[in-house]
Amino acid sequence: MSRRLTIGVDFGTTYSGVAYNHLGDDSKEPLIITDWGAGPTSDKVPTVLRYNVSDHLGGLAGVKWGYQVKHHERRQEWFKLALDPMVYKANDCVDLSQSYASELAEPPDYSRSAQTLVTDYLTALRKQVMKALAEKFGNAAMKTANIEWVITTPAVWSLRAKDDTLKCAEKAGMGKGQAIKLVSEPEAAAAYAIKMMQPVSLQPGNNIVVCDAGGGTVDLITYRITSIAPLEVEESAVSSGGKCGGVFVNRIFQKMVEDRLGKNSGLTDIGKHQLLNHFETYMKREFEDTGDPSNEHYVPAPGARASAKARVQGNSMLITEQDMKEAFDPVIDEVIKLVKHQIESVQGAAGANKVSAVLLVGGFGESRYLKKRLEDAIQPISLICPPNGWSAIARGAVIKGIASHQSAPGWRVNSRKSDVHLGTVVYRDFVDGKHDRSRRYWDDLEGCWKCRDLMSWFINRGEDLSETKSKSFSFYRNIEVGEKFKFTEELQSSFEDSTDGPEYYDIGVCRKQVSFKVDMSKVPKDRFVKKRGANGNDYYRIDYEILARFESASVEYKCQFQGSIYGSVKATYAQ
Repeated sequence: MSRRLTIGVDFGTTYSGVAYNHLGDDSKEPLIITDWGAGPTSDKVPTVLRYNVSDHLGGLAGVKWGYQVKHHERRQEWFKLALDPMVYKANDCVDLSQSYASELAEPPDYSRSAQTLVTDYLTALRKQVMKALAEKFGNAAMKTANIEWVITTPAVWSLRAKDDTLKCAEKAGMGKGQAIKLVSEPEAAAAYAIKMMQPVSLQPGNNIVVCDAGGGTVDLITYRITSIAPLEVEESAVSSGGKCGGVFVNRIFQKMVEDRLGKNSGLTDIGKHQLLNHFETYMKREFEDTGDPSNEHYVPAPGARASAKARVQGNSMLITEQDMKEAFDPVIDEVIKLVKHQIESVQGAAGANKVSAVLLVGGFGESRYLKKRLEDAIQPISLICPPNGWSAIARGAVIKGIASHQSAPGWRVNSRKSDVHLGTVVYRDFVDGKHDRSRRYWDDLEGCWKCRDLMSWFINRGEDLSETKSKSFSFYRNIEVGEKFKFTEELQSSFEDSTDGPEYYDIGVCRKQVSFKVDMSKVPKDRFVKKRGANGNDYYRIDYEILARFESASVEYKCQFQGSIYGSVKATYAQ
C-alpha cells in the first residue's frame, strides 16, 4: 500500500483551501479539510492575519489567522498579491480594488514584508492541516507517511513571485526539494474539473477556456484536448487575469448601502456587520435575475432610523432586484471582458480555432447570476460548471501531485504558452547598414567592431514550451588566462505583445527576469578552445548551454557543456 500523502494547498487571495488524497488509494477523488480550529465547518478558510494580540493562537504568538479574526476586526488581507505587486497593474489589466477598497484592511505594515505575512499564514495553515489529518489517520500513520505538498499560484505571476511562494511554503514547514511542488491555479482547476467531465463531454481538438473566478482575482487559461485516454492537453493561449473577483460585489453593495443611509443614520457597527453578513451569506449566493421587479429582499439594519428615501422600516432595509444587479454588474462586466478576450486570443480574427466550452470554477464562479450572464455572453459556446467549483483548485493540486509520480498519469499538460519574450543581451559582430552605429564599439580581444545591447530572444511570447523536453539557451564566454571560470549570466524578459521581442535592449520594455551563477572551474582546461587575442593576451572561448524545463509554475535550470550536464544552476529571480 502506498504511504504517500499528497496535500494540495489552494493559497487564495481572500480564502484558502486544502485537499488531500486517500492514504493508500490514489484512485479516489481527493478529500478536503473542513476543520479550521475556529469558526464554521467550511471548505475554505479566510486568508487573513491579525497581529499584536495578546493570545497565543495558530501556533504563532500574538497572531490570529483565518476564522480566528472576527468579522469586525481589522486585519492584514490580500497580502498574497504583494508577492507580485506589478502583475495586475498593466495598462490592460482591470483592478477594481482601486475603486472599491476594504475598510477593514490594516494599512501596509512596513515592519513585515509580504514574504513574512505569507510565511506566517502558511505556517498557521500547515499546523491546523497536520492536526486535522492526524485526527483522521492517526499520529502513527502520519509519522510513517511520505508527505508531499503541492502549492498553487496564479498563472499570470512572474517566476520571481512563484519562487517566493515556494520559499515561503518551505519556511512554513511544508517540505523542501521533491517534497514540495508548485502548480498554477487554473491548471489545478482544470486537472480536477476536466477529469470530472471526461469522457462524455470531451473530444480531441476541443479548446476549453478555464475561468477561475475567485474572491479577489479572476484568472484564465485555455487548453486544447490532445488525447482522452490518457487525458492530455496543451495550452492554446497565453494566460490572463485581473482583480475583479466576488469580493468587489460586497464592496459595491456596502458603498450603495452607506450612500443611501447617509451619515448619522443610527445604524450601529454590529448592525452594519449583520447587514453585510446577511448579504454575503444569503442574498449574494442565491441571487439570480428573475426579471420580476417585485422580487425584493429585506436585510437587517439594527438601529437605523426609519426613512422612506433610504427604504428603511422596522430595523430592516428593502433591497430590490435592481439594487442587486447594480452591485453585481460592474464586476461581472469585467469578468465577461476577460473571458471574451481569452476566447478571441484562441479563435483569432477568423475564428479558426473554435472554443468548445468555458469551464467556470472558483467561489465567485458559483454565483447563479454570474453563470447566467456569462452563459448569455458567450453563446453559442457552452458554459460548464463542474461540481465542487470552490474547492476545485485544491483537489486539482492533489491530482497534479499524484500524476507526477505515475508512469501513465491521468492528467498531463504536453505544452504551455510562454507569457513573455525571454532572451539575453548579446554583443555580436557589427554589420554596417544593419546595426545602429551608435552602438558600435571595438573589441580589443577579438580585434573587431562589435554591436552592443543586441537582444537574442530564445523564447517568444506565445511560444509552446514542453514540460518533458528542455529548452536550450546557447551562450559563450571569453575568459582570459588567469581569470576565474565562474561568471553570471542574465535572462531578460519583455511583455511586448508582438511576434518578436525588441531588437535592442531597452530599459523601458525589457527587465531582468533571472540571473545564473555558472561554475566551469571543475571542467578540465584542455576541453576549452584556447586562442590568442588581438591584444596579445591568451583566452579561452567557452561555448555552453543553459537547459530550462518549464513546469506548471516553476522552471528547472541545468548547465550543459559539450553534451555533459554540470548539475543544476542556481537561479536568482529579479523583482
